[in-house]
Amino acid sequence: MTMQIGTTAALDDLRLRRRALRSEVNRVLHWRRLIKARIDLSVAGALLPDRLGIDAWDVLRPADSVLPDHVRMAQLVRGSGSASAVLDLPELRDIDRHLAAYGAHARSELERVTSLLVELLSQDLTEEHAGL
Repeated sequence: MTMQIGTTAALDDLRLRRRALRSEVNRVLHWRRLIKARIDLSVAGALLPDRLGIDAWDVLRPADSVLPDHVRMAQLVRGSGSASAVLDLPELRDIDRHLAAYGAHARSELERVTSLLVELLSQDLTEEHAGL
């Protein structure tokens, strides 16, 4: 193997940078999923559906199924502050836009570092084959 110490250090550095960027991209994606889920829940929870069984009570026999408690479901969906959930929407959307921009930057840097790593590895392979 003809790899020089400088090339090894550069490869190690690029691998470390790539690993850090991959972790950061994954964290951004996780945060975006959480923010989007919170937005979806805020919007859906602002106007809850009617109680279950209103239209189908005569069709579904009470012995066949037990209706979930509507009030309990509403409390679980809305959480502790139903009014604040809707008021948080502009801030949630703003955070999501910031996360999207940051995520795009992190993915772009990850692609750049990956390209550098591939280029450096391919140069090393070319040098090895030339030395044979």
